[in-house]
Amino acid sequence: MNIKSKLLLTISILVALSYIIIGYYTLTTQYKNEYKNLTELEITTADDSARFINEYLLAKIHIIETAAKNIAFLNKQSEKENIRSLVNFAKDSGEFGSVYVGFNDGLMLRWSGKDTHASQDSYDPRTRSWYKLAIKSQKSGITKPYIDNATKKLAISLYAPIINNGEVTAVVSSDVFLDTIVKAVLNIDLHDKGYAYLLDNKGEILIHKNKNLIGKVDTLFQNSTAQFFEAVHNGKDSLLFTSKVALTDWKLCIDLDKKKSFEDINHELIVYIMISLLFLVITIVVINFIVSKLIAPIKDLQMGIVEDRK
Repeated sequence: MNIKSKLLLTISILVALSYIIIGYYTLTTQYKNEYKNLTELEITTADDSARFINEYLLAKIHIIETAAKNIAFLNKQSEKENIRSLVNFAKDSGEFGSVYVGFNDGLMLRWSGKDTHASQDSYDPRTRSWYKLAIKSQKSGITKPYIDNATKKLAISLYAPIINNGEVTAVVSSDVFLDTIVKAVLNIDLHDKGYAYLLDNKGEILIHKNKNLIGKVDTLFQNSTAQFFEAVHNGKDSLLFTSKVALTDWKLCIDLDKKKSFEDINHELIVYIMISLLFLVITIVVINFIVSKLIAPIKDLQMGIVEDRK
């Protein structure tokens, strides 16, 4: 192997190594940045969506709490119609499906006027979950979602206790259809790379695009408190993001297909690699041309010396 070949080989190897090292660093850095940007974007999306749900529920429950505070000053016997007026005002203001007041003696006062009493009718408000939860916590709250018998829609009950001398004497409650929340969750734009759904702290699915999964437990989230993690979920590699709805024990979850999510990133990396290889080839060709030109006088001198010796 002559001097030119040795020199070209050495320079080519050094240039190639330089490209590989710089390329590896650049690709690694770019991938990490894209990964970070993606995770930050989806965490923000999850947080914003959970915040929207929380504010929506907070506005609704504030109306029920205001009704409870006003009803607390009224006598359920002599001012029943005044109580009903407040209940109807709350129903209209909050756009509730129904608003009602359950008293500790079994009386149930409804916005519609169809009142009942446990001593005369089969309905006893004191046995209902919204009443029991208010008694237990002595503060306002939200029941677990359920399917409304009449409309077959997903609903919850919001409740606020009326407390006199440290005792809960009545509970104001309302039925809220979750159409708005369902739409908010299912319509989160993830560019066909995943979907969002809602579950409780035990992993039970409350809202999902696949209605067959509603009510089932997603074991992946039973013991997880992480806001972001990767896992094999439903048979695919997934990027999973969660955000708690502050007013409830619900979590909004985003499930992204990792392969689809990184399609654009991987495409950019492949393009970068192809361009780098092209520039590497061009660089080696240019170096070969320059070295050939630089060595040419030496070669001529060498040939001249040989001729003189002859």
